[in-house]
Amino acid sequence: MAGVEIPLYMQGRAFLGENLRQQRPYVYAARDRMDDALDIIRGVRDKRYHYIRNYRPDLPYAQPIAYMDEMPTMKEWRRLAAAGELKGPPAIFFQPTKPVEELYDTQIDPHEVNNLAGDADYAKILAELRHAHEKWREETGDVGLIPEAELNEQRRPGGKWSVTADPTTALQRGKITIDCKTEGASIAYRIGKDLPATEAGHWNLYARSIEVPAGQTIQCKACRLGYRDSQIVSRTMP
Repeated sequence: MAGVEIPLYMQGRAFLGENLRQQRPYVYAARDRMDDALDIIRGVRDKRYHYIRNYRPDLPYAQPIAYMDEMPTMKEWRRLAAAGELKGPPAIFFQPTKPVEELYDTQIDPHEVNNLAGDADYAKILAELRHAHEKWREETGDVGLIPEAELNEQRRPGGKWSVTADPTTALQRGKITIDCKTEGASIAYRIGKDLPATEAGHWNLYARSIEVPAGQTIQCKACRLGYRDSQIVSRTMP
């Protein structure tokens, strides 16, 4: 829709604009960390069937999550589960383990409570969606099975964080342009007089060259997910 070239690393497909492509036969999903709870779940579905692969079947659906377990509704739900008073679908959520595979017919079972993975009548569908899931993991380089500690070490060898390069400013035709050598970095800026030296306060996202009034100062910094922010760079217009 923005009229820009779509990067090769983007996995999504446009649903509006001039870059429409043929619809996918499948939609994919993933769940890993949920706040302080770790899990590894992958899913794929076509227009009717939903396949789920649980890579940690030893974990329950209802893992403890600190903030969630402070909610009155969740407290009551856990109380009922502990007392054995939950029946039917609500009880499934509190099972101590999960099946390795799940398969649901969303047309006749929209709430996905009747697992068909062990039903021989659905073996062909199960195999098809399982294959689609495994192919997706290979094509996308899914790192979900790599322990978090190992991933952190790959990103920050020896625990040392990478730091986003300091942004640079240039004056062109009376406007300030800002650049950063760190690929994938975003640039934040603010303009004013007597700006604080710290990061406190409001920042704007840089997108194009900026006109800075005479006597005003522009501060900018570069940020990238997984990196430490750059230093704050200042420039005052004469």
